[in-house]
Amino acid sequence: MGSQLSSLYPGLSFAMLYKTMQRGFQYSVQPWVASYFAAHHREAFVQCCGPRYARTSEQAVAGAVMGCGEVLFLPIDSLKVKRQTDCPLSFAGAASDGWLATLRGSYRGGLWMGMRNAIGSFVLFGGAAFTKESILGLEDLQHATLREHFISSIAASVLCVWISGPFDVIKTRVQRQGGVVDGGAISADGRPRNGLQIVRDLATHEGAGAFFKGSIPKCAMVAPKVMFTYSVANRLYTWFRTLEDGK
Repeated sequence: MGSQLSSLYPGLSFAMLYKTMQRGFQYSVQPWVASYFAAHHREAFVQCCGPRYARTSEQAVAGAVMGCGEVLFLPIDSLKVKRQTDCPLSFAGAASDGWLATLRGSYRGGLWMGMRNAIGSFVLFGGAAFTKESILGLEDLQHATLREHFISSIAASVLCVWISGPFDVIKTRVQRQGGVVDGGAISADGRPRNGLQIVRDLATHEGAGAFFKGSIPKCAMVAPKVMFTYSVANRLYTWFRTLEDGK
């Protein structure tokens, strides 16, 4: 029974470590980046997006910056993916080629992960900020209540997962290379395939729908988690900021 139960949680330790570091980095630093944009580059955002959407665009771009920064934690995510897909816990056999090759292998799929995170975080933070400002009519986005944070993140979190889904499919297929030749593992000559080769083969052999495989269950599973973490993290950020200002 114990072994059967543990089989439902492959890569749990890596998943917990990755999500803890990813969410902590994302939600703690993004407000500071957005504040920096507001303090030093507000005019550029006003000229680009107009005064009405300047704050929304600041939040969105700050989210995209954080999404790109999350690539730092890719080696942990790679180990999680390999554990979940029964691939060897190595970075495409690169260890025998030296530490530089090992490091390069640990960041395989980094470009696609950066694109996925940048687009997803852009939509999440930008969509939530748009809802707060244009629909809920908030003047200070950082002083929204927990309820307002939650409402603003509902549609944004679903769109975040849905739009970034194709990049996640490619990223996962790039990461899991190393054992068998099947729809996204390794090329016929045994060499890892790059993301563009996987995109071409997916489109050729599985069709455009392959890029959205699992999108519906992923939205059902991930979107509520994103809503919860976004709402709680932003509320805690406001609370700690209030405490700091009160000293």
